[in-house]
Amino acid sequence: MKHRIVLYMALTVMVIMAIISVSGCTTSATVEDLSIGLLNNSTYSIQVIGGTNGTVTFSYGDIVALGLVKIDNVSHPDDSGLTVSDDYIGVPLQKVLERAGVPAGDHAYNVTGLDGYYAVYDQNQSENGLIALKQNGSALTNNPSDPITLILPGGPFCHWIPYPTSIEIVDAVPGEDYNDSCAA
Repeated sequence: MKHRIVLYMALTVMVIMAIISVSGCTTSATVEDLSIGLLNNSTYSIQVIGGTNGTVTFSYGDIVALGLVKIDNVSHPDDSGLTVSDDYIGVPLQKVLERAGVPAGDHAYNVTGLDGYYAVYDQNQSENGLIALKQNGSALTNNPSDPITLILPGGPFCHWIPYPTSIEIVDAVPGEDYNDSCAA
């Protein structure tokens, strides 16, 4: 009799464990695929100059392969000067810089867009930068009205570079305030 109770208890525990393990496989929750809606942009590339791996050119596909992240509710001024919030999907600037090989020491990053506009990022800013490939679910492109953009959430809007084409790694200037480093 004692063995029968132990056997029933063991069998009951095994059935409960089986139900628990199977129930986890039937969940309808899915992980969002951030690449849905991205375009196959064969003409976009960005060049990193001054890294330990020499000059490295990243194609659009190379950038996407570094891993996409989503940043929600990024506030910035719109064309009329009003503050708006948008959601962005892209690749952290830091991942691109790491792949290019950042030399030891303190650095700044001269980021230039296709139109010649540039800004200088310090180390902290580079850690927050995002090469945005989607805005509010729509793919950013080569078109000037919706360009791929290097954004700096929480930083000065002049550090947002439409269609960034090159990043030069340079030695940081001690005491330099890179928040005022935007130029036309």
